[in-house]
Amino acid sequence: MPPLTGLQREVLSLYRRCLRACRLKPPTTRPNFESFTRREFARNLKAVDKKDFGTIEFMLRKGNRQLGVYEQRGVRDIAGGGGRAIPDDKHGSRRLSPR
Repeated sequence: MPPLTGLQREVLSLYRRCLRACRLKPPTTRPNFESFTRREFARNLKAVDKKDFGTIEFMLRKGNRQLGVYEQRGVRDIAGGGGRAIPDDKHGSRRLSPR
């Protein structure tokens, strides 16, 4: 197998960081984060041409921003395909729901 390119290493690194961030979530909602992560990466793998470097770089930036939101302590759950953060009125924390 040929060595990975720089972009391939960045994508793999983001994927690993996302899965590690899932481990910091409550055990009851951890599967939601893991399945969301796997589903998003699989969807984008099929949707983006491997030679479309501009799109891949854009998606890496977007993924890093999303990871920053999902890593916040107040985000305890994720729901739906888009997964957007909204305040949880009951505890003043954040929960993710579809757009």
